[in-house]
Amino acid sequence: MNLLFIDHECHKQTCSVEFFIAQLRQTFKVEELYYARHYRTNAGKVIANYDGAIVFEFPTSRRQFYFPDKLNIFIPMYDNEWASFWQWKRIAWSGM
Repeated sequence: MNLLFIDHECHKQTCSVEFFIAQLRQTFKVEELYYARHYRTNAGKVIANYDGAIVFEFPTSRRQFYFPDKLNIFIPMYDNEWASFWQWKRIAWSGM
């Protein structure tokens, strides 16, 4: 299974998710996509080449939280805005 791991570049600089990506690579083929600004990725354009996406801590856009017909995993950041009740409602309403 080919997975796209989507994350903010701050984690690439700190290497804080390397342990998780290494775990994933034991079972899956994983490509990484890092972006510099929140909500500005090209994930929607490249997701067709993958079976699914793992979105780490930040959504890929303000409107689209998931990719239809793909495996979607969202790993929230416990101590940021995702603790907000309304942020979770937005995700639920998006269809994810």
